[in-house]
Amino acid sequence: MFKKSVFLIVLFSGFVSFAQEIVNSFPIDFKNNRDVFQIVNETTKKVTFFASDRKEVRAFLLNDKMQITDSVKSIRPEKKYADIAGYNGDKSSPRLFWISENHKDIFSQNFDFVTKNSANHEYKLKLQNEKFVQYFSLNELFYIMTVVKDSNILKFYVFDSEGKMVEKSIDTPSLFFLNNENLKTNLFGMLKEEIGLQSSYSVQKISPESTTSLVFSSKKRKCYILDNKVIMTFDSHWDYTQMLTIDLNSFIVSEKFIKKPFVSFQEKYDIDSNSYLFEGKLYQIKLSSSEFKLSVKSLDDVLLKEFAISNDDPIDFKNSVILQKGNAFTNGDRVLEKTSQFLRKVKNNNCAISCYNLNQNLLITLGGVSEIRGGAGGGMMMGGMGFGMAGALMMPGNIMFVPVYMNPILDNFNSYRGRKVIYINCLFNKEIDHLQGEIKPLAFDKIQDFLTEESKNNLTLFSNPNNQVDSETVFKIDSVYYLGYYDKNTKQYTIRKFED
Repeated sequence: MFKKSVFLIVLFSGFVSFAQEIVNSFPIDFKNNRDVFQIVNETTKKVTFFASDRKEVRAFLLNDKMQITDSVKSIRPEKKYADIAGYNGDKSSPRLFWISENHKDIFSQNFDFVTKNSANHEYKLKLQNEKFVQYFSLNELFYIMTVVKDSNILKFYVFDSEGKMVEKSIDTPSLFFLNNENLKTNLFGMLKEEIGLQSSYSVQKISPESTTSLVFSSKKRKCYILDNKVIMTFDSHWDYTQMLTIDLNSFIVSEKFIKKPFVSFQEKYDIDSNSYLFEGKLYQIKLSSSEFKLSVKSLDDVLLKEFAISNDDPIDFKNSVILQKGNAFTNGDRVLEKTSQFLRKVKNNNCAISCYNLNQNLLITLGGVSEIRGGAGGGMMMGGMGFGMAGALMMPGNIMFVPVYMNPILDNFNSYRGRKVIYINCLFNKEIDHLQGEIKPLAFDKIQDFLTEESKNNLTLFSNPNNQVDSETVFKIDSVYYLGYYDKNTKQYTIRKFED
């Protein structure tokens, strides 16, 4: 079910000087168990906005001014369908897929804006000797991906825009992997590893077209949905990024080992490493307590650029101070003066790298994130993090899907709560040459400032049961971000926009 997010601190936003303009407000009479989500068509700039409560799900077509132009409604599925997993279909007949907690039961809802009707269908997956890996939407299809126990077999359950499901199985016995103990294993063994911030069988879904939290990019297993491919990267081994590419047209799998940069160390446990796939290049980091390297490689393992940091040298390619957020005692910010502090703290706190396309330049955040500290209560929102604080899930093509249950933007905002984060921001051109200058605040920074200021004004509290604002969401059209929230007093849903 819908989990309350940090966006509960939004209220009476007109009191804040830097609040962006209200695009529109429209009436919705919500009952309890309110949830919202949306599909954005990047070509038409129109939004299909879904609002559900304990009884029904309503779909609204919104134009570019966020005004309602049409609507259809359906029943809300039973409680066992906890999450929205994906969608398919065109804008006149979108189909949503709900999924149960055990991933075996699927419920689809088709909203037809032409006939004004809705149609529901249930599916039951056997998942025999299988572990759920990930789900995603791409090119009018919805996919559920699993792995068969003790094997290299991947399975895909594929749902088309008519609601028909087919099953695809990929058996690749020739593949092999190296785990974090340098032992040969299969795909199931790699997914079973529990390492860093990542639990067994989980694969972090990443969208390089949008901003990504360092918490998510610190994961050692990542999944990128690009063009018509799924690319999985594994960084549990200290010396290689292992990459698995699945072609969704042919269901042919290929494998690559891309060597990480060298740093001096005594034992492999004294180092940490990670990677980030972005615009056809692999950005790898590797560090010990005294040395740090960032390498940029082609997917054929050709080194394009490399940057090094040592304890006694300044970091000459950074465009920000070294900032530590979430101090264990004050839960505030601390500027670190020494490179040695940066290296030591990043190594001890799950190293991460994240990349973002900023005005035709490349913005890289390097840093580390801690485990969630027990009893961490303060600091629901930490501003000034730049693009590393938040993100959106941009699907290839012209559609972006951002349901509130798995809304990556909200998840990114929430992800730093209760953690210590150490990071620097770095700006490069397309040739990966460092650029001097200050990085101006992005739309996410403005949203963070807006929310932080509201919290300071004590207009509402995260734990306050009398909150009058809920059902928040954030979505993106082109370079503009939209923040939406529901006011229970006025029964109005308000959408504001924020721009870089």
